[in-house]
Amino acid sequence: MEAVFQRLQPRVVFHIASPPASLPSSRHKEFYETNVKGTQILLEASKRAHVEAFVYTSTVDVYSDPPHNNLGEDAPLWTDVSGKPAKMSHVYGERHTQGLYEMLEAASGTKPLVQLRTDALMEVASADNVAAGHVLAAKALLDGVAGVAGEAFNLSDGAPVPFWHHVRVIWTVARGKEAVANVWTLPTWVMKFVVAIAEFFFWAFSLGNAVPPTALTSASLSYCVESHSYSIAKAQRLLGFRPVANHDEVLAESVRWELKRRGQQVMG
Repeated sequence: MEAVFQRLQPRVVFHIASPPASLPSSRHKEFYETNVKGTQILLEASKRAHVEAFVYTSTVDVYSDPPHNNLGEDAPLWTDVSGKPAKMSHVYGERHTQGLYEMLEAASGTKPLVQLRTDALMEVASADNVAAGHVLAAKALLDGVAGVAGEAFNLSDGAPVPFWHHVRVIWTVARGKEAVANVWTLPTWVMKFVVAIAEFFFWAFSLGNAVPPTALTSASLSYCVESHSYSIAKAQRLLGFRPVANHDEVLAESVRWELKRRGQQVMG
């Protein structure tokens, strides 16, 4: 990193690196190596290179105790984490594959599609809106806009969508309208029971060293059954953030891109 900084002499650093959320428990140390030690290395290198603006990408998952309803940046965090200039909601868009993996796996083959009976909302953020928010944060830091340095800013489309509507858009492209029209709907307690059993057995048989696959964790279940919405008023006021919401079209196109990348047929 020292060599890169000496060669490029950057004015701005965007730290957006993080391992995928779906890593198995055997690789969880990579989160610490990247998100803690990696951040420290970048901060130290940026300081020595006299970088003028450092924008760190975090996630709304640092907010504690969901459900969340239009949460602001001053809401409690799970741990004692300092403010981050950009907190992203659930990101979607072409070439962004992380949020698609589990949902496309659920739609693979000919097995029935299953959802839970809930009206939970999810804050979403297109890749274009996220990119614009990061650039605006960097510009505000370079321009010395008051109230920006060291602060956290929520970034999203500014238009939460029902979680299962988001999923159905993905499934429609992957399996077609007919399959989605026949989705099985289960009460939420069924999945809560399954997740509780899975987490207990993984904990018991690994002596607390392993966790279930991402789809069978309490964190993932929370998104299925509890609302997660966040206010972007601060970013609008201090950064001039003006997101454009075109959720269904952008998400569908991102799924088509991912299926074509995998060499799979696009159904819808």
